[in-house]
Amino acid sequence: MKKFIVLLLLLPSLSYAKCLPDTNIVNNNDSLLKAFQRKLDSLQDVVKSISNVATQNTSASYEKSYKNSQIAIELLDILDNTVYSILADRNDALKYTIINQINNPTSNQLGFTFSERITAFSEQVINATNIKEVQKSRLKSTIGNIIEGLKGSFPPLNIVTSVISTFASFNSPYIDKISSTLRRGDSLTVKVQTPVSQRMLKQFSDSIMPFLDFYQNLNNISLQFSNDLKNHKVSYIDYYPSIQSLKNRYYTELQIDISGNTSSYRVVLDNLFEQATQNRNAQFYTRINTKSDVQKLNDFSLQVLSLSKEFKQFYNEYYKILIKNFDDNLLMLNDAKKLSGSDTVQIDKVIEQLKVLRTGTDENQPGFELKFKKNLEKIVSRIIQIFPS
Repeated sequence: MKKFIVLLLLLPSLSYAKCLPDTNIVNNNDSLLKAFQRKLDSLQDVVKSISNVATQNTSASYEKSYKNSQIAIELLDILDNTVYSILADRNDALKYTIINQINNPTSNQLGFTFSERITAFSEQVINATNIKEVQKSRLKSTIGNIIEGLKGSFPPLNIVTSVISTFASFNSPYIDKISSTLRRGDSLTVKVQTPVSQRMLKQFSDSIMPFLDFYQNLNNISLQFSNDLKNHKVSYIDYYPSIQSLKNRYYTELQIDISGNTSSYRVVLDNLFEQATQNRNAQFYTRINTKSDVQKLNDFSLQVLSLSKEFKQFYNEYYKILIKNFDDNLLMLNDAKKLSGSDTVQIDKVIEQLKVLRTGTDENQPGFELKFKKNLEKIVSRIIQIFPS
């Protein structure tokens, strides 16, 4: 399934110091955005004159109106296709993730499972207690059952809390010293001791805390990514419907079908502007420029310009969400190498999978960054093509 982004995943606001993005690609996209803005500024200067076309009955005004109508239609077609693909990818962004697979206690993609680590730390505590082997076995079995029952729960703090509670409540009964000679009416004094000391509990806590911090950060990152996507959706909830609405108006009010077939809409434009007319004079230009449908085209062109300007922000904000999450993911995977029991070789493989999502493997399987770059280039090049500076 070809997804504009399969990504990605999840991670909050951590420092990028350890994993800065590829500066060449980022700079290329910055240059494209600047070029896009320059073209929009140039287009805006031209389209500003559209509102005056009705009072300018020259051939120049006629040609300007005709040309800008073509620009607007082609731009709207590109915006429709590009924004649609971005929205589809945004909706699927959380479904195809690498870190999501790691962000649970049963995952072994880092070379360990959280269940294995907490079991190992628990057994270290139990083995250090001064109780009989049969009691140690019973306590290990109790802890093992708790971990097995809760191993799929999230956050992992639930498992740790249950284990510590079990340690704290585990008592070892013993009979207090008694006289060597029992008399009638004497009784046995049974006392209990807690074999897991505060020092042992602290040792257990210190051992497990790096893992709790790691999984908590993963969870925070996941929530941050989800919130960023939701905020982007809310911020631009009316954007694509506005594009669709304008496309429909072109069709219902002017019978111009914007579907990538340039020949179809040019036939309608040629008829509206009566391009087949050979003998043109001032009266001809006045009549065409003041046609209600031509005036409507001019108004639609202004609306397309507004949508084009909004696309730059729509595109840039979403792109930054993906880059931020990629950088945060990479940082977290490198941090995972510091955890005891982690497999550096296996983590490096996960990092490579993550990088492929960004850079791709080749032209046929590009990463999300190259796809974004190509989308922006397509829009910029189209503006240059139909309206060279």
